[in-house]
Amino acid sequence: AGVLVPKETIVRRDGHDVVFVIEGGHAKQATVTPGADFSDMKQVTSGLQAGAQVVKAPPAELKDGGKVKVVSGNGE
Repeated sequence: AGVLVPKETIVRRDGHDVVFVIEGGHAKQATVTPGADFSDMKQVTSGLQAGAQVVKAPPAELKDGGKVKVVSGNGE
């Protein structure tokens, strides 16, 4: 089981694999356990709930609690 996310959503911070989950306009850092690769997607076996909004390709300066703006996949 697990959740599939684009590979670029998983980044290394302080020696841990993390994703940034969007909650109320802020990015919450969540430690995850990556699993298998599926083309351009990566399985996350723990640390992320299905349906969570995540930051795609988070910049290095993004920190836990940082403010984010949600845009749709088509740039609107």
